[in-house]
This record gives sequence, C-alpha cells and structure tokens, in this order.
Amino acid sequence: MKHFSLVFVLLLSISYFTNGQDNPITAAELTLIYDSQKGLPESKSITDRYFEHAHFKNNKAAFKTRVLKQKLDSTYRVQSNPSGTWYKYHLNVFEYTSEGYCSSETKFTKDSTTWDPRDFVGYTYNKSGQVITDSLASWNIDSNKWNSKSYTKYEYTESGDPAKLTYYYKDEDTGLWFPSWKEEFTYDSNGNFIKLESSEFIGYYQKWFPKLLQTNEYNNQQQKITEINSEWKLFDTIWVLNDKRIYSYDVNNNNTLMVHQFYNTADSIFYSGFQEIYSYNQSNQITQMLYQIKSNVGWNNRVKIYYTYDSYGVLADYTWYYWYYVTQDWRKSRNDFYTYDNDYSKSELLLPPQYENVEGYSYMLVNNGVSTWDSVSSSWINVELLTHYYSEQYVNSTIYPTTKDFIVYPNPVTDELYFSFPNYNGPVSIQIYDAAGKLIQVVEIQNNECIDLSKESKGIYLYQAIVNNEYYMGKVVKW
Repeated sequence: MKHFSLVFVLLLSISYFTNGQDNPITAAELTLIYDSQKGLPESKSITDRYFEHAHFKNNKAAFKTRVLKQKLDSTYRVQSNPSGTWYKYHLNVFEYTSEGYCSSETKFTKDSTTWDPRDFVGYTYNKSGQVITDSLASWNIDSNKWNSKSYTKYEYTESGDPAKLTYYYKDEDTGLWFPSWKEEFTYDSNGNFIKLESSEFIGYYQKWFPKLLQTNEYNNQQQKITEINSEWKLFDTIWVLNDKRIYSYDVNNNNTLMVHQFYNTADSIFYSGFQEIYSYNQSNQITQMLYQIKSNVGWNNRVKIYYTYDSYGVLADYTWYYWYYVTQDWRKSRNDFYTYDNDYSKSELLLPPQYENVEGYSYMLVNNGVSTWDSVSSSWINVELLTHYYSEQYVNSTIYPTTKDFIVYPNPVTDELYFSFPNYNGPVSIQIYDAAGKLIQVVEIQNNECIDLSKESKGIYLYQAIVNNEYYMGKVVKW
C-alpha cells in the first residue's frame, strides 16, 4: 500500500543549491560547538538489540562484532532574506551510543557572530531499538544552564507497533511533572491501524478526558479507504464528527485520490472541502500531486506539485505551482531538491529517530534546500540550505558465522543475479531489500540459479540467502 501524503512533503521540504556560495560555517566554529557539548545530559545506554531478532536468539553460534557505519553528526541550516543574503543560522548536533542509537540532539542558533544553545533532546531506547522516552530541555541564558521542559513516554505492542504515548510537562513554578496529553493506538487482526484515541489531562479535575478520536476502515486488500475524525465535547459529554477522508487506489495499490470532507452539524451531512489527486510512473513513484478545493461550481485548482527522481530512483526535486485565478494559468512558486552520496544506503547510516522512518531517505543525504520563484527576474532565489555532516563510527553488532564459501555474481548487476554455493545442491531462499530496508523480493531457487532484477530501479540492494539454516548477507549494485 502506498499512501502518499503531504506529511512527507513537509518533512523533507528543503533541498540543495550551492550557486557558488561558500559555506558560512568554519572548522573553528564547529570545534567550538562540539566543545560546548561537554557536560550536557547523558542518555541511557542501550544493550545489544540484535539478539532480539528471532534467528539470532535461536542460534548460539551467533557472535558479537563491530560494524562500520556512517553516522549523521550534524546538520547545518542557513536561511536568506529576500535580497539573497544569508542571515539566519541553525546547527543540530547528534550524539550516539556504542550500539549506534542517537542519544541526544542539541540545537544551536547563531546571531551575528555568536553560537547559542537553544534546545536539547535526549533519547532512551528499549532492547529492540525503539525510542521509549524523549526529553526536551531549553537553554536558560540567565542561569546559563539547561531547564527541563517536557518529556514523552512511548509504549509498543508485542509486534513492535506504537501502542501508547504520553506527554508530560514540567511546571516552572513548582518544578513538578504533570501529565498533559496521551494517544492510544488500536490495530485489527491484520495489523491495520484502526483507531487513535487522544486524551487531555485536566489538572482541575485531576483526571483524563477524551479529546480526539480517529477511526480507520480498510477494504479486503488491506487498503485504508476511510478516516473519520471526531472531537469530544466535554460539557455535552458526546463525540461530535469533524471531518472524513476517503481514499482511492489503482491496480498497483497506489493511492490516487484523497477527498477531505467536513461535517456540517446543522444538517448532519459531510461536504467535500478539498481533494488531492496523485499520478505515478511505471516504478510506482509519485510524479504529480494536484490539490483542488470545492466551491459551489465544482472543483477549483489550487496547488500542483511535480516530482522527479535521479538515476537511482531517489527523489531529486519537486516543484510547486499555484493556480493564478486572474489569468487562469499555473505559476511557479517553490522548488525543493536534494543531493545524495549513493555509495551509502540507508542501512549503512546511523540516524536520529526523526530520520529513521522518513519515506524516500534511501541513501546518504548530503544537501537539501529550498528556492522560490522570482517573477520579476524570472529566476529561482535560494532561501534555505541544509547540509549534512557525517563521520565513521563502529557499532556493536551480532552476525552469523558461515561455514561455506559462496559466490554472488555479477556485481554490479543489470538483470540476472546468480547465487552459487559449492558442495551444496539443495534449495536456497533469497530475500532482496532495497536501500531503505524494504523487502522487495522473496524467492526460492536452486543452487547456481538466478533471480531477476531487471524490473528494479538502479541503486544499492541488500540480499540475504538462507541455506540449511545458515544466513549469508551482502550488498549488490544494480546498473
């Protein structure tokens, strides 16, 4: 199921453009910023998560090792004013545990020549590598120290899906912690997310009260077809309908239409407010999103976005257009685009939690930024640039020892990929994953047979071959 939403657009709404401009940050400034990390709150260390994997737990021959990863150390963001002069600077610095989990994120801003701390977020994890708390602190310039502000506690189902999150805040006067907000998730027997209940803690009553309710319905293909949102009226003690979203799909399970309807309490009817129409290429990648609003005369164009991809099949840029009612035509508005280091797939990176589940983050992101269209000069004006800095870190891991030599060829591959295991003539189970870790093929072949990758996009792929309960893992490049 591929349901594309504007959430992804907003999560990654900055792209690359250097335009010959020098990077405003210096090595000396970076050193000073890293030095300022000393004495920051430490996050709880995490034990080895890899033994939680079923076949590792059941195989006593598995052993610990150290794996080289590329960790995201920091992101540096600059913004420009309408004249194109860089004037606002932001730096986020990340720290990691020996197991490769991001333990903290510290945010800095720069006014004129001075870098000042702004926010600090600390993370703790369970043995499965899931975030169980994130804690927010803000820098107090008067006391020159961090002041705790809030923290969120996360709970999960046995299958690893989010079950509950509870948000707490710290009262500045008393220094005491109080609950504020919680969300509870419900799933059906197929693992579909069917209900989200949000509650608000009201201190006067010292109890939780319902606040928002989201219910989802799925078809026989396990596609989400409706989402209904309601709001709890405290004094009336009833749920009141707010809005509804209706989803449609093509034969490839791509979400092609989302209609957003709003509930009118006067006549108890849902009325359409806006819709999003999606188009896809042959690789099932979104190529266009058309946003329309409903009026008395029908659907009216409002915004259109075009998406393009690089030779590895990764999002390269998307361009926003708005509908100009006076002349009844589309006009350029904004462009977001990205550059990557395709030598490193997502599985080879250490990333903060907010990057882990971002759709489209398949390779090492180097730069992303935003430019806006200037109709006077008929050119793009750079308004924001985000640069990612990485370094190497060895992390504790656990792998399977193998007792047979094996050959995977050709590598790089264009279509057929062969697996050869000397002195073995039985079946071989092959699993192929893309660079983002998504399972794309599961096949069983005989020794010295091949699998077909001709329909897959260019890029890096990971394989796992299972032979007599032994696991062989590696990486291939598709040309």
